[in-house]
Amino acid sequence: FTAQKVLPASVPLYYWDIGLSGGSAAKVKEWCRCVYRKYPFNKYPSFQRKVMVAHAWKVAMIRDALKEYQYIMWADSSIRFYGPSPAPLQPLALRYGIVGMETQGPIPPWTNWRTFKYLKVNQSHYENASVIASGAIFIERRQSADLIEKWMACAIEENCIWPEKSGRWTKNGKIAHRDDQSVISIFLYDKHNQSSPYLQDKLVNRVLTVQRGGWQKPPRRCKRKT
Repeated sequence: FTAQKVLPASVPLYYWDIGLSGGSAAKVKEWCRCVYRKYPFNKYPSFQRKVMVAHAWKVAMIRDALKEYQYIMWADSSIRFYGPSPAPLQPLALRYGIVGMETQGPIPPWTNWRTFKYLKVNQSHYENASVIASGAIFIERRQSADLIEKWMACAIEENCIWPEKSGRWTKNGKIAHRDDQSVISIFLYDKHNQSSPYLQDKLVNRVLTVQRGGWQKPPRRCKRKT
C-alpha cells in the first residue's frame, strides 16, 4: 500500500510470486499498478526452491528487471515508503551502480567462510567492510552490470550463496550467513576499492523504513477489464 501511495504513478510495481496459492495470486493481480510475475523455479537449480532462505531467486529477479529498465529498486515485503520521491537516488545509482543503506556488519561475522573461499578472496580483507541492506537497494543497469553478473553467477551455485553449515545465526553448529546480502557486499566493497560510497543511509532513510510484523493497510484494488 505505501508503494502505491508514495511512489509516482508512472512507476510500475512488480510483485514476484515465489509460492502463493492460486487464490492469493488472483488477489495480487487485482492490485492497482501491480505487474504480477511468477518466478520460474524450473529454469534454475533445484536448491533455490529447497533453500528459500538463501534468496538466490532474488538475484535473478533483479537481473531480469534490469533488462527492461535502466533504474530499478528492489524492496522486500518489509519495506514501507513514506516519501519523498526516491528520484534523488538515481544519480547516485548512476555513479555507483547500486545504492542502499548500511546494516549490521562488518561482513565476516555474517558470512560463511566457505563463501570467501568459493569466491577466492581473503576474508581478512573485509574486516572493516560494511554490509549493505539488500532488502532495499537502488540499481542502475550499466554501472551495475558487472556486479549483477557476478552476483548471478554466485546465486546459481549453492556452494557460493548458501554453503554447508550456513544459518541465520551462529549457533547449533551453524555459521551466521546473509546469503545474497553477504555476496553483494563483498562485490561492492571490491568494486569501490575497499570503500563504501554506495551506502547512503541519510537519503535512503528519508524515502523508506523497515517494518517487520504489525498490521499494514492492504494494497488498493482496481477493477480489471473483462
